Amino acid sequence: MTSLKHSKHTARKRPSAIVVSAFLFCLIVVPAHAEEFEEMSRFVDLMQNFLVLMDSMYEAASNPEHAALLQLNSLEDLYKTTGNLNEMVAVYRDVIEQSTNPTVRRLARMRLADALKESGQVNAAIEVLKQAIDETVGQSNRQ
Repeated sequence: MTSLKHSKHTARKRPSAIVVSAFLFCLIVVPAHAEEFEEMSRFVDLMQNFLVLMDSMYEAASNPEHAALLQLNSLEDLYKTTGNLNEMVAVYRDVIEQSTNPTVRRLARMRLADALKESGQVNAAIEVLKQAIDETVGQSNRQ
């Protein structure tokens, strides 16, 4: 367990070390013109933003609820691209049926309602949201 914490901690320090190294390199190799320095500075900023984004993606993927949302978003984008939103409706229904995680179920119900609304099935969307409310209220009453 300690080695996992250590390796995770070390992995998180690497992006900062890379950015610092790149910045120091930019300072050591003194640019001839202010424009070159600005360009190098923008590059370092871009690299730092990229590493922050990668770290955020890692954090999101490490959380099952966040990962499910990211995966559902990506799949929905693909189905929208192909113009086949009805397939996404089926995926959301499968997730609701299979998942025991309340957060994942709530996310899937909200997204299912949106997909149904977008595909012109407003009454079905209303029913899904009513079911979601019933489930959420039931869970909050048990807590």
